[in-house]
Amino acid sequence: MKVLGYFIRAYPGQSGVVILCMLLAGLLGGLGWSVLLPVLGVATGAGAEPDGFEAHVLSFLDRLGVPRELGPLVAVMVLVFVLKAVILLVANGRVGYTVAHVATDLRLRLVRALLAARWNYYAKLPVGVATNAIATEAQRASNSFHQTALVVTHIVEATVTAGVAFAISLWATLAAAAAGLLSVVALQVFVRLASRAGHRQTRFMRSLLRRMTDVLQAVKLLKATGRESLVGPMLEADALRLRKALRKQVLSREAMRTLQEPMVILFCGLGLLLAIQVLQMDAAAAFLMMVLAARMMTTLNRAQRKYQSARIEESALWSMLEMIEQAEAVAEPMTGGMAPTLDRGVELRSVRFHYEEGAVFDSLSLDIPAGSITAILGNSGAGKTTIIDLVAGLVTPAAGHVFVDDVPLS
Repeated sequence: MKVLGYFIRAYPGQSGVVILCMLLAGLLGGLGWSVLLPVLGVATGAGAEPDGFEAHVLSFLDRLGVPRELGPLVAVMVLVFVLKAVILLVANGRVGYTVAHVATDLRLRLVRALLAARWNYYAKLPVGVATNAIATEAQRASNSFHQTALVVTHIVEATVTAGVAFAISLWATLAAAAAGLLSVVALQVFVRLASRAGHRQTRFMRSLLRRMTDVLQAVKLLKATGRESLVGPMLEADALRLRKALRKQVLSREAMRTLQEPMVILFCGLGLLLAIQVLQMDAAAAFLMMVLAARMMTTLNRAQRKYQSARIEESALWSMLEMIEQAEAVAEPMTGGMAPTLDRGVELRSVRFHYEEGAVFDSLSLDIPAGSITAILGNSGAGKTTIIDLVAGLVTPAAGHVFVDDVPLS
């Protein structure tokens, strides 16, 4: 997944610890399920000498000094699963630590990029967009990391479970794996629907907050002129589109969750019949295979649900990174270093400046002497504020120069 690659590159140390803990937990889980087979053999009182995978497990336990009795075998199995839970707790703790870092790092990176950007970029950026990114999108982006980490956890667990099942019966494992993959492929349509709904949520939330911020900033003028009724339909339209996107997210999630359970039951029932009637497996091995198959399919289903959630949230990550990259691309160069004295005055020499809408000045020359009052008169849009921005260094001329005591402002 693209989002997983981003987080591994951004947080290699944290990601490495999490993945290592997940692998260890998966191996311990596999060992715990392996011990279940001799436990079932002892519990059912099977008289035949164990063979195949069960014999290998018992041989391994014999080397550890574990007697072939029900109590010690159950104790070992429980101990292994407790160790697995402890390691998963460590892994989840690291995930939580990284989730907090992701949100904070994205917020700080965006704030720094915005403050370092040129004034003309900052002036055009709607306040609501930046506010939404810092308040909402950063949290959703960190949630995408959390969900992605859980996907990896479930995939590792399903792989280890499949390995234990493979050691018991090759054909039964292949059948269970095929059933699990079939279930995943059949329900992938709901992942795509949820992903599209997540992208719409990001877009509509940004639009709604942008409009809402603009309205709140101009609410005095709107109410004074009796125009507040004109902005209501725009806000309502964005709110309704956002509601529709959220509704599709919920429907996609619940539809997939609802369909997963009967598919697992169906495939496990067919698998049990296959193991006993076709593969002629004994009752203990067939029961364990059914448990492992059910766990493998359930784990794959969980991974798919977490993947669905990650796809919903990741649109906020890409949206926020896009804003950060745009702001960083127009960073204001920090040059100069001389302290202005303003003994003689400020001078604009043959300054040419234009916005995207058109030219403001073609060749403006202006002398503003120090120690006196200079008034600039003109109609709205004539360029009065632009002159102040040029003198303040907020914008730079396309041609010509601004001087302070005959020293270039730059």
